[in-house]
Amino acid sequence: MIVMCGGDGGGPTVRRKSLRFHKVKGSILGGGVCKFCDLVIVLLLGTMSRSSRTLYVGNLPGDIREREVEDLFYKYGPIVKIELKVPPRPPGYAFVEFEEARDAEDAIRGRDGYDFDGHRLRVELAHGGRGNSSSTDRHSNHGNGRGGHGGVSRRSDYRVLVTGLPSSASWQDLKDHMRRAGDVCFSQVFKEGGGTTGIVDYTNYDDMKYAVTTFCYPSCIRKLDDTEFRNAFSRGYIRVKEYDSSRSRSRSRSRSRSKSPKAKSSRRSKSRSRSASRSRSGSKPRPSARSLSRSRSPSPSRPKHVSKSPKKRSPSRSKSPHKSRSPRKSRSPHKSRSPRKSRSRSRSKSLSRKTRVRKLQLVKGLLLQFKSLTDLVVSKTSGDRQPIILPAAMANPSAPKRKPRNRRSETVVQTIYKNPKTYFAFALLLADSILTALIIAYVPYTKIDWDAYMSQVDGFIEGERDYSNLKGDTGPLVYPAGFLYIYSAIQYLTGGQVFPAQILFGFLYIVNLGIVLFIYVKTDVVPWWALTLLSLSKRVHSIFVLRLFNDCFAMTLFHASLVPLLYQKWHLSLIIFSAAVSVKMNVLLYAPPLLLLMLKAMDFIGVISALAGAALVQILLGLPFLLSYPVEYLSNAFNLGRVFIHFWSVNFKFVPEPIFVSKGFALSLLALHLGLLMIFAQYVWCKNEGGLVSFLRSRFAQMRLKTSITSSFPLNKSYNSGSGLKILRKEHIVTTMFTGNFIGVVCARSLHYQFYSWYFYSLPYLLWRTSYPTVVRLLLFAGVELCWNIFPSTVYSSIVLLCVHVIILWGLWSNPPEYPYENDKSQAGKKAN
Repeated sequence: MIVMCGGDGGGPTVRRKSLRFHKVKGSILGGGVCKFCDLVIVLLLGTMSRSSRTLYVGNLPGDIREREVEDLFYKYGPIVKIELKVPPRPPGYAFVEFEEARDAEDAIRGRDGYDFDGHRLRVELAHGGRGNSSSTDRHSNHGNGRGGHGGVSRRSDYRVLVTGLPSSASWQDLKDHMRRAGDVCFSQVFKEGGGTTGIVDYTNYDDMKYAVTTFCYPSCIRKLDDTEFRNAFSRGYIRVKEYDSSRSRSRSRSRSRSKSPKAKSSRRSKSRSRSASRSRSGSKPRPSARSLSRSRSPSPSRPKHVSKSPKKRSPSRSKSPHKSRSPRKSRSPHKSRSPRKSRSRSRSKSLSRKTRVRKLQLVKGLLLQFKSLTDLVVSKTSGDRQPIILPAAMANPSAPKRKPRNRRSETVVQTIYKNPKTYFAFALLLADSILTALIIAYVPYTKIDWDAYMSQVDGFIEGERDYSNLKGDTGPLVYPAGFLYIYSAIQYLTGGQVFPAQILFGFLYIVNLGIVLFIYVKTDVVPWWALTLLSLSKRVHSIFVLRLFNDCFAMTLFHASLVPLLYQKWHLSLIIFSAAVSVKMNVLLYAPPLLLLMLKAMDFIGVISALAGAALVQILLGLPFLLSYPVEYLSNAFNLGRVFIHFWSVNFKFVPEPIFVSKGFALSLLALHLGLLMIFAQYVWCKNEGGLVSFLRSRFAQMRLKTSITSSFPLNKSYNSGSGLKILRKEHIVTTMFTGNFIGVVCARSLHYQFYSWYFYSLPYLLWRTSYPTVVRLLLFAGVELCWNIFPSTVYSSIVLLCVHVIILWGLWSNPPEYPYENDKSQAGKKAN
C-alpha cells in the first residue's frame, strides 16, 4: 500500500507499506497547498493499487464459508477484505484483498492449484474490477497470476466464440462459466452489434471440443452450447461455437482503419468532394440513414465489418454509377463526415449513459476522499494523530450498490431457505424428543449404577460425612460433592423409582441437545444437514435414558458453561464449569485449553479472579465434608490414581492386561497427553501469536509493564487501547476446547461405555474442522459410532477406534488454524467481566 512520509522542509515521499496512510513527520497545514494536493494524489494512487493486491479465487465448493476462505489465505499476510460469491449453481468464487502486493503473490504461488475438499482452486490476480464491468479484455500488464506473476495473459489457438451474453457479464463471469468444460487460460468480453460477445481460450483441444460439442461416448456428456449463463445481476442462454480466425483478422483491420488518422482524413476529404459534386448536380437530400446503408451495400451477403471499411466502398460506387448519384449525398458536410455515428446511435446513447453514471460515481468517490482529508486536517489541528482509513465506498466507488432488502415481502419459506440451520435445529429437537419418549416407553431399562448411586445418597442423607464410608454395590464413592446434591434431589423427586427418573433424564437429554445445537448454530462451522448426526447415536441415547449415569449431568453443565464463553463472560463460565467438575472429574480435561483461552482474552487480574471464583464453588459445595473429614473427601473425590478394569476398556482392549494395569503404561499415556497439549498449543492454538513460548513471554511482559505504569501514574485511555487484549472468535474458543478434550480422550487409559458422552457431541464439530472431504468425515463418524456399539469390546474394535481417533487428530493438526481474534475489535478485558 502507499504511505505518505513528509520531511521537515521537503515534499512528501511515497513508499509501499500498509493499508493505512500515515503522516510520519510534519504537518499538512505546514506544507501549504502543494502538500495537500500531493496527499490527494497519494490517496488516489493507493485506491488504484488495489488491483495488485486483490486475488480472484475460483472453483470453490458451493457450501464454502467466508471463514474457510480466510483460513486458506491468512497465513500469507494480513487480509483487508474477503468478498465471497456463491451462485445458485456451483462453483463459487471469492475476491481476497491483501494489505501487501507481495503477500498476494505469495498466496498465488501457494494456493493456485490447491486441492480443497476435492476442488482444484484457481487463484490469480483480479483484473478489470469485480462487478458490472464494460471492459473487457484481460490482456493487461499485470498478468493473470499464473506463470510469470507480472507478464501478459496467456493465449492459445483453442478458441471459442460465445454469443448471447447479458450486458452485465464480465470476463471473470464468463471464465467461471466456461471452466466447466476445461482449463481456461484467457477470456474477453466486448460489445458488438448491440449485444455482448465473449472469446474464451482453452489450454488444449479436447476442452475446446467439449465446450462446443459432445463426445461420442455411450453416456452423452452435456455441452456448454445453449446453457444458462448466470451472474449476480442477470441470466440468459448462450451459444458457443468455434472461433473463426478470419473474424479476428477482419475485426483488427476494421479497428485499425477506424482508429487511423489517415483513414479518417481520407474519408472526410472524399465525403466533402462527393457532397460538393452532388450538390452541384441539384440532387435532393434524403433524410433516412437506412436508405444510405442499403444503397451503399453492393450485395446482401457482404459482412458488416467489410462494409465499414472505406477502401471497400469506393469500388462499389464506381461499379454502380446510378447509386453514386444518390440524393443522400447532398446532406450537410458535418453530417456526412461521420456516417458511423448514424449507424450506432442507440449503442452510443447506452454507452454515454453508462459513462455518465460512472462519472457521477467517480465524483462521489472524490468527494468522499475530500471529506476524509478535511477530517484529517481537523484532527491535525486538534493534535490527534490518527491514520486515514479508506472507506469501502471510497475504495471502490464504481461498485454497484445493493438495494435494501424488503424483509416484509419475504415469505416464511424463503426465510427458511436462506437460513435453514436455526429452523432445522428446532425441527431436529422436536423429532429427537419424540424418539426419546419412544425409547423410554418401549426399550427396557438396564440396571448398572443406579442402585449404587441410591445407596451412596442414602448414606449422605442419613448424615454420613466420611467419604470412605459412603459405598454402594460398585464400591466407594469416587465423585465430588455436587454428585451427591444432584442425585439426592433426584431421589426426592422420584422416590428412587426408575421410570420417573428416566423421564427426568429424558428432559435432561433434550436440554443438553438444545444447548449443543445452540453452540453449533452460533459458531456456524457444521452445515445444517450435519446437525442430524447429533441425534443418531444409539449409545448416547442409552447412556441418558436407559443407564442414568452421572456423566449426563456433568456434560450438560459443561456444555452450558460454553455458552457464556461465546459472549466473553469468563467469570460466569468458570462458575458453571466448576459446578460440572463437582459432578464428575472428567471435565478437567477441558481445563488446559480453557486456561490458555483465559490468558488470551483476560489480563492477569481477570484470570486470577475467575479461577478464584471456580475454587470458591468447589469449597462451598464440599464444605460439609471439608469441615469433617477433609483428607477422606479430597483423596476419594479427586483420586487421580484409579485403576480401571481391563474388561470394560473400549479403547485399549488390545493391550495385555498386565501392561494395562501397570503404572508405567499410565505414566506413558500421561506424558503423551501433556506432550500433545504442548505441541497443539505451540503450533496450532498460539500460531498467530508466534507460539506458546512467545505468547507467554509477551503476556508476562505486558503484566510487568502494567504494574510499573500503574505504580507511577493512573491508567489512561491510551494505555488501555494498547493493552493488547482482543475479543476471541467463537469458532476459536469452541475448537480449542473440543480439541483439548479430544486429546485427553485419545490418551485416556480406559474408556468405559458411558465415557462416550465425554466427546460425542464434539465429534461433528471436530470433523468439520479438518480438511477431509465430507465422505471421509461421515465414514470416520460412522466408524466411531460402530466401535462404541460393539459389546463387549474386542481387540479389533479397539484397534479400529484408536486408528479413527488418530486420523481425526491428524486432521486437526494438519488443517491450517484460523485467525483467533475478532476483526477490528479490541479491549476484550472491558467485556470479559
